Formats: sequence, C-alpha cells, structure tokens
Amino acid sequence: MNRFAKTFRVIASLCVLFNMASLFVPVIRRVQDNYADLTWTQIDYIRGMLSTFIPSLAEGAQEVTESQSVWVLGFMVLPAAVSLTAGVWGIVGSQVQKISSMLVTMVFLLYVGMAATIDCLWPQAAAGQAFRRGFACVVVLVCSGLGTLFSVVALFATPRKVKAIRGEIPQVEEVKEQVEAKYHILAEEEPKLEKKTQEAAQETPAHGVLVGLSGVYAGAEISIADGTEILLGRHSHNHLVFEGQGNISRDHCKIRWDEACQKYIFHDYSCNGSFIKGEENCLPQNLDIQLAPGTTIMLGNENNIFYLK
Repeated sequence: MNRFAKTFRVIASLCVLFNMASLFVPVIRRVQDNYADLTWTQIDYIRGMLSTFIPSLAEGAQEVTESQSVWVLGFMVLPAAVSLTAGVWGIVGSQVQKISSMLVTMVFLLYVGMAATIDCLWPQAAAGQAFRRGFACVVVLVCSGLGTLFSVVALFATPRKVKAIRGEIPQVEEVKEQVEAKYHILAEEEPKLEKKTQEAAQETPAHGVLVGLSGVYAGAEISIADGTEILLGRHSHNHLVFEGQGNISRDHCKIRWDEACQKYIFHDYSCNGSFIKGEENCLPQNLDIQLAPGTTIMLGNENNIFYLK
C-alpha cells in the first residue's frame, strides 16, 4: 500500500506543479466588437502588484489598486507558492507523509476562490466591451481538482499506524524467573490431583463463573465446571467468539477452573496481551497462570473486561 500511496501522491504533485504554467496563460480577456481580444496573465497582475515596491516592473504590467493587490497576493501568488511547495514535497517526501495532500487541497480551494471572485480585477467596461475569465481559470481548476482527487486516493492508500501494544508480551524462556514471584506458574510435571480429591470433586460439581463486565459479553455469566476449559478468541471454533474485535486474537486465551486449589488457570496465546485490571504489564504468554477469584481481566484493551467470580 505504501507504493500505491506514493504513486498517487506523485501524480497529485505533478498536477499542481502544472499550475505554474498557468501563470503565463491568459487569466482575463476583454472582448470588444470589431477588435481583437485583449488578454492578461497572472504574471501581468503580479508584476503590477510588485511595481509598487519595484518601479522597474511597471513597464508592461497591469495596473492594480491597493485592494486588488491584496486579492492578487491571496489568490495568485499564494496558490502558486503552495503549488510549488506541495509539488516538490509530494515527489521527494516519504510515501506516508500527508502534508502534501493537505497542501494540494488548499491549492484547489484557493483557485476556486480565484475563479469565483476574479471579476474584482475587471475595470469598468466601455460600450461594446465585455470582460471574461481566461483559459487559465479552467487550467488551474482542472489541475488542482485532479491533484486533490489523487491526494484523497493517496490518503486512503496510506497504511494506518498500528497503535502500540501496552506492554511487551514476554517469551517463555525470558519470563519464568521474573514472574514466579508474582504469579504461580503451573509446571508441566506438577502432580495431578490424588484419587480421593478427584472423587470428591466429581461428587461436588462446584464451578467457577466468568462474568462479562464490558464488551461483547457484557452482562453474561458463563459457568466453568471443574477442569473444563473455555476458549476465547475471534475464530469461530472458540467457545466465546469475539467477531470484529481487532484487539482480540484469533485464539486469544483459555480459562479453566481448578476446584482443588480454588483458582482459575489462565493461559494466554494472544498478540495484544491480556491484563489484570489496574496493572501496567500484560500477563505472561504461553504459560499456565493461577488467578484467584475476584480478579478482573482485560482482553487486549478495556473494551472486553471479565470478572473471575
């Protein structure tokens, strides 16, 4: 997408750079019966404006009043300068910069203003005379209009910045020693429940409850039987599916209730992380972590919050 954005931005820049040629194309023409048309370019009016400060430019320039000089500065000099800046910036700038697109749009708006109010430069017409907009008005509107169109396309083609993930998701090897003091990590070789404990658990089908506080499952209470795993993620094979939730991974995490130790076993697989509410760092990834009842967890961000009842 970066390449497409750069291509469209260069095309837009070339369009506005072509506006520089319109400085020498008739912007106003006078039509008179039985006489050839008289024309004036933007350069003629710019020279007339500058002749106040540089008398040597007065020869051959179109005379303008003080109020007209302000108009020439705002609708001829300024858009030409912005066209040059936007054109060069759009070509030499990076593929993700957007300032040139904003400048191209500004050029278009200025030239619309020029074409709409250019009659303020027309002198009083004599009998049989009429003043008209010159071809330059069409050129600048077409070029800057096309430039604006390509700039909009470039903006849509520019990749959006991905919001930084709050806290890094550590790897297993790096995190074990650091988190053992804070979280109780279940080792793979940890012995299973004794037979009597298992029988007692079967006789008393106690369960945990996952309560949705916000997000897709806000208000829901999901019972988790002893030893049962609840899978959460965007993919349809999970038990709790978060369709359209960009901060939830396809396979985000799993939660299991352990009746013997009266704890929830939480295992995170995600890219965006899971957090205990109120803590800055995300939970370790790819490890079984014991969480006590009463813990509030956030999946990805604050949009999906659950309470471990």
